[in-house]
Amino acid sequence: MHEICTKKSCEDHKTQNSFPLKKFYLFSVLIILFLSFSIKKNKDEIKWEKDLKIKWENFRGTPNSYNSFYANTNSGMSFLKFGDEDSAYFTVTAVFYAKKSWVRLKFAQDTLLKHEQLHFDISELFARKFRERLFQLNKTKTTYNEDFDKIRNDIVAGHDAYQDKYDQETEHCMNVLKQAEWSEKITSEIAALDKFSAEDVRIACKR
Repeated sequence: MHEICTKKSCEDHKTQNSFPLKKFYLFSVLIILFLSFSIKKNKDEIKWEKDLKIKWENFRGTPNSYNSFYANTNSGMSFLKFGDEDSAYFTVTAVFYAKKSWVRLKFAQDTLLKHEQLHFDISELFARKFRERLFQLNKTKTTYNEDFDKIRNDIVAGHDAYQDKYDQETEHCMNVLKQAEWSEKITSEIAALDKFSAEDVRIACKR
């Protein structure tokens, strides 16, 4: 199961909605360095990495009593945007939220864990799709915010729909054949967007 990403969780780190003046550039750099350090070090938020797999011990939330699911992965995308007079800068990160993710211990098996890992992988897939769309931005500053918001909304909606479809078709990991198909599909799609694996995106602005 995956708790779908809402705008609030996707925008976990505050964004700046317009370009700051150049004198604030150093301050912006310090913010992004701080956030990058916080995500890496904070045990409550795990940043997606190619060779890092989540473990059951990372599921630190309390199981919901109102549903019968065996586990829940809460993952999404955090992002930061800012700029100076010449460029737009973005940081998009796929994040696993440990305190909001949970498992019923008697069902904590490897098969289910692999299913939950793919929920996290889907968040990385859409983080890469997000970066790909951002690289395609080549606008003046007058349309920058509008374009960014549209891309963000499209990506968030696509992410949530994809997560739901994954759960439906795999029957929450109970359909072994479909689970294998989805594992191959997600892995392949992530690899196809490898050129967008870096979190940071810089775009030169037109004058």
